[in-house]
Amino acid sequence: MKVTTLQKARLAVALLALPCMAGVAVSHAQQAPTPAQEAATAYTLALRSMAQQEWTQAELLLERVLMFQPENAEAMVQLAQLLAQRGRTESAQAIIQALLEDARTPAPQRERLQALLVNAATAHAPVPPIQPARQWAEWTLGRGTNPLVTTQARDITLTLPGGNLTLPLTETPRSGTYASAWVARLTSHGTLLQAQAQGVDLAQAHTAWRLAAQGGLPGVQDGAWQWQAQTQRLLDGTHRHHVGAIYMQGATQWHLGAYSEPQARRHGPYARLLRHWATPSGHQFQAWAELEGNRGEGAPSLLRLGGQAMLALGSHWQWQNQLQQHHDLSGYSVLLENNKRRNILTFNSALEYQFTPLAPQGWALRVYGARRWSDISLFAWKDAGAQIVWRGAW
Repeated sequence: MKVTTLQKARLAVALLALPCMAGVAVSHAQQAPTPAQEAATAYTLALRSMAQQEWTQAELLLERVLMFQPENAEAMVQLAQLLAQRGRTESAQAIIQALLEDARTPAPQRERLQALLVNAATAHAPVPPIQPARQWAEWTLGRGTNPLVTTQARDITLTLPGGNLTLPLTETPRSGTYASAWVARLTSHGTLLQAQAQGVDLAQAHTAWRLAAQGGLPGVQDGAWQWQAQTQRLLDGTHRHHVGAIYMQGATQWHLGAYSEPQARRHGPYARLLRHWATPSGHQFQAWAELEGNRGEGAPSLLRLGGQAMLALGSHWQWQNQLQQHHDLSGYSVLLENNKRRNILTFNSALEYQFTPLAPQGWALRVYGARRWSDISLFAWKDAGAQIVWRGAW
């Protein structure tokens, strides 16, 4: 029988917990604490022991937490870091790998887990613990050659009954400086709240923003089902809203819901399948397929297939690449090339240097390039630029 990474991690935790379990007396008092209370008490004592650099005691207490709550992600992160710093890298990597492959792990924590996985094999001395993050923030200042992703085409050909008509396009790509801010909070009830805003120093651009929330469905105990809601305004002033549900099973997610784009006259159902992989060396991969139906008068229903690779090039460098194929399920417009379907291929690549990859706060530098190809030239563009980024978690 094939043993998954998560099963290996749980086995490692169970074996580590044997000394602790042997020394724990079972109370038969009438008012015995619940497993949740036992776990909470042990976790508080473990953090206190780590603050006092009592590493052996902290390890036993974290193992006790996981004895009562085997899927306590915060305790697993702390135990993985402690084991890595004490030279027990194999057990630490198994725990981190399980968290990376678990789709319920919040996205903002994945970057820190990846950095910890990369450094696990080279860490030797114990370090003060980090408090499990509940809030995250990111600030970005960048400059790009085409931040509004304006088309590279210089003219547009319209298909008319009396013959084709070619018109020049007056709007051309322009370089610009932009800034963005993003904040997120994970509540005590497990709801993830996010807010993001971006502005560009180009006159024709609006301020873009996004509000999103995600949490567990009422009555579902294992967290496999989540609800999701999002509303946003893009730089061109158009809006998009969507609500839906997510089913999570290990490293696989199924998304189902409905969306609306009022200005584009598009609305309808969507479905998305996403799969995540991680390697012991810290590399992460994602693949997805998305089907978006349209019951309005705008652009047609579409299918998207894509993949992303985040490669850890040592402890400070990350290289991220993304490729996505877009295919219209019917003709885009009778005015463009006789109602031809769009086929669009988009590629993004970014190289990032993190000055302090394991610190709760730190700076990073990023250079990136992006390009889109299309069989209808109106939808082709390219962009490149550089960014300075500050990230914090607390």
